[in-house]
Amino acid sequence: MSQPDDQPLLPALGFAEELNEDERRSLGSFGEFITATEGDTIISEGQEQDSLFLIVFGTFHVQT
Repeated sequence: MSQPDDQPLLPALGFAEELNEDERRSLGSFGEFITATEGDTIISEGQEQDSLFLIVFGTFHVQT
């Protein structure tokens, strides 16, 4: 299974710690990696979503 050079590999942390590299590549290929900086809004209250967000590195703040 190949992975584009610009597609990061899901790290072996948390739930993904039990997965091997091929499984993490496969799981990562279903999504999109984004980089957010402080102050960025990822999703707003009431906004329809068909996505699941996983925080790979860093922290986030929920504001209502």
